[in-house]
Amino acid sequence: MYPADRILLAFLVLDGAVVGLLSVGFAYLRFWDQPVPFVALAAGLVNAGLLWLAARSTDSPLRFGPLVAWAAVLLVASFPGPGTNAALSIDGTTAIATLFLVLLGLGIPMALVWSGRLPQPD
Repeated sequence: MYPADRILLAFLVLDGAVVGLLSVGFAYLRFWDQPVPFVALAAGLVNAGLLWLAARSTDSPLRFGPLVAWAAVLLVASFPGPGTNAALSIDGTTAIATLFLVLLGLGIPMALVWSGRLPQPD
């Protein structure tokens, strides 16, 4: 792996963390008082794109770095902070949005891996 590939992979992991922050921030977005999983679908598609770009750099398990960073942000956001408030919760009506976020955010990239359509490194 070339040094430029390592730098690109580091930026892709950083992008995965940023996508995690944005998806946590907008997870409970509502249109006309109804929870709509637009953010979950967008997070899944962006995660698939980040995985695609990382797979073009390396074929090692490091290509899953952006997904791990995204999942780590979601995990940290689910723990209660000061005042026992958590950014992601599974209470009441927020459970569906959180479930969709996790299922689509990891499901779409994992479907890409399972299908065997990831590119080989150059």
